[in-house]
Amino acid sequence: MAWTASLDVSVGDATKETDYDQLVANVEYLQTLADAEHNFHISSGTGYHKAMTVAGTMTVGVNDAGYDVKFYGDTADKSMLWDTSADELVVIGEVTVGVNDAGHDVKFFGDTADKSMLWDASADKLMIEGNVEVTGTATGFSTPTDNPSFSVWHSASATNVTGDGTAYTIVWGTERWDVGGNFASNTFTAPVAGYYYLMWMVSFTGVTSGMTSARIKMNTSNLALEDRFHPYNLLENNGLTRRVMSSQFFMDEGDTCDVILEVNAGAKVVDMQGSVVNSTFTGFLQQKA
Repeated sequence: MAWTASLDVSVGDATKETDYDQLVANVEYLQTLADAEHNFHISSGTGYHKAMTVAGTMTVGVNDAGYDVKFYGDTADKSMLWDTSADELVVIGEVTVGVNDAGHDVKFFGDTADKSMLWDASADKLMIEGNVEVTGTATGFSTPTDNPSFSVWHSASATNVTGDGTAYTIVWGTERWDVGGNFASNTFTAPVAGYYYLMWMVSFTGVTSGMTSARIKMNTSNLALEDRFHPYNLLENNGLTRRVMSSQFFMDEGDTCDVILEVNAGAKVVDMQGSVVNSTFTGFLQQKA
């Protein structure tokens, strides 16, 4: 710690009341002097340390002329140093930001424009703009949002789901892959804004001659795309009605998409057919916005 003063002051044994009183007097005196720079050093007696309380702003140095400031921990070789010559903060030990259930944003910038790493406390996620390089094994490492993709299928047949106009949200029971972890509860959620290619194949049985209309709807937050058809006219020899559709969608970050089957003008006897070759739902990001 440095003052602007005309002399150096050292208090050798602060355990003695007279030395401590002299320290207070010297500090008051040093604050009145401003003709030269001198160091102010306090050394304590064995086993005794005086505490210093600063009730106000403490400034070390001035703009464009700073000084090193170092704090030690209770463990050997643990410290925090403001290195004025390097213009950097050097921390040897753990750094904790916030407390459990009450965090704060932390952002690091690179040397290239628009490259950064941000821990977004409100979203509980780490966002990286730039390349990620991992040397060794990464456990629990999520793929960046540059290439999200998923593929799921209706793994078990579901009976009597529609036929009477019921809108059945298809249950995709098995994931083939989910890059980025954005598919859950039968719904894909866009991790970033952009243009997504989405495709579904839906197969069902139990269609009767009176069922004259049906629709399969790919339902997104921004747009609902419907495939309307006459289900009985499309029956295959095995009693299966199968429809395939795909399209490009613009999705904002956080937008969702699911698939709905609805068959009308009959009884609720239509069954969704499970298996990877009968009913699937797949999508991926083509281009970020």
